Amino acid sequence: MNNNTVEKIDLIKYIDMFYRSFLHLKKIVIVIFIVVISLFEAKEVFFFQTTYSSKAAFTVAIDGKASTSTDDKAQAEFDSALNAALTGPSMQELIRKELKLSNIPGNISLHTVPDTSIYELQVVTDDADLSYKIISSILSNYGVVMQYSMSDVSLSVIDTPFMAKTPDATPNYVKVFIKSCMLSVMISFVLILIYSLFRKTIINSKDAEQYLNLKTLATVPFLKTNNKQNYSLLLSNPSVQYGIKKAFQDLRFCIEREFDQNGSKVFLVTSTMPNEGKTMTSINTAISLANNGHRVALVDLDLRNPSIYKKVAKQQLVYNILDYLKFNEAMDSILNTYEDTSLSIIYGVNAVSNAPELLESDKLKKLIQHLKEEFDYVILDLPPLHLIQDALIVGEYADSSIVVTKQDYVNCGLILDELEELNAVVPSILGVVINQAKQSIFDEDSMSYGYGYGYGYGYGKKYGK
Repeated sequence: MNNNTVEKIDLIKYIDMFYRSFLHLKKIVIVIFIVVISLFEAKEVFFFQTTYSSKAAFTVAIDGKASTSTDDKAQAEFDSALNAALTGPSMQELIRKELKLSNIPGNISLHTVPDTSIYELQVVTDDADLSYKIISSILSNYGVVMQYSMSDVSLSVIDTPFMAKTPDATPNYVKVFIKSCMLSVMISFVLILIYSLFRKTIINSKDAEQYLNLKTLATVPFLKTNNKQNYSLLLSNPSVQYGIKKAFQDLRFCIEREFDQNGSKVFLVTSTMPNEGKTMTSINTAISLANNGHRVALVDLDLRNPSIYKKVAKQQLVYNILDYLKFNEAMDSILNTYEDTSLSIIYGVNAVSNAPELLESDKLKKLIQHLKEEFDYVILDLPPLHLIQDALIVGEYADSSIVVTKQDYVNCGLILDELEELNAVVPSILGVVINQAKQSIFDEDSMSYGYGYGYGYGYGKKYGK
């Protein structure tokens, strides 16, 4: 019973992987269909050979008697000799001279009608009149060719040839379309199968535990939004979807428990690659903690691509993180209160090229230490791990780290490589947040996707642009 259950779950998992791989490759699949169908249809249009046939049926007599033999070998030899006489080089040479042709532009064939002693001669060319003339020439001149080798053989035509009025076949675009579609399906199936077998990404909490050996702090469901600032995704938005609220409640509980158990107050938030939603995760984590009565500081340390201000700010900005790091502005003056909450945000505005130099400065270390003393929690939003090393520079100032991974996005091998580097500088990795989680039609674990709500978020612009 248990073994059957395990096999069933594994099968569903592989089907789900195949389905998700199809979604990833659907544009390529469409291109495959377009290319294959276009090639097949173009071949039918430009290279289809229209042919016309002319046929004649006859019987053979030897010395006036029907050529019937009980000896299969002898009959086969006779048929071969007759075929050579009627379709061979000598006959073709005679036809060329009579019809004044440089070559025979078609095919001449002879075969017996099954279970009879009747022979059928067929000429196929691309011209109906020429086919008729060639077969007529054969029937008129076969005696000339056969007088030396088969002089005792005579033919009795029982079905005279006629000129074809219609071609043997016309282009069948529907049939070609069906064949090309079937081939496209086969090619796409093999491509998706190979892709799904070699991909290893994070789909749910089980994958995070199995492949990364990390617990899942929260699963943020997918929500499509056209708002560039993603205001509909912020917890400060009264109409934010329940799935998002629930996900960040789970994340807040994990952070509060970490503080209770280990005294951790400074949390670094990063991701492996851009576009995984780590900035929105940082913002909503800070808002969730503030909504629960904690004094929270959120710091935008993604100096190459600062974006918190663009997503949340409504008031006029006076000072930002660069005013402190580069121009010695006072610590307290760069703190901006967020709405009427206990959340204070230190924004970044302009991207800089000397981010490592600023992040390595003692001033940043003093700032984080000051925030740690003044606030209950400090959330640091940092760049993705794979592109640059900024997160590793700041890692030593954090008590713990939270890694955001977009569902079915980054290969687990790459995530593990970056986690290994992060683990070397951060005291602990609290866990992962699975972002933009979509439940596929084959996934049975509906509870891990925000109770079945189809929501989530992320931002789509390229990193550093």
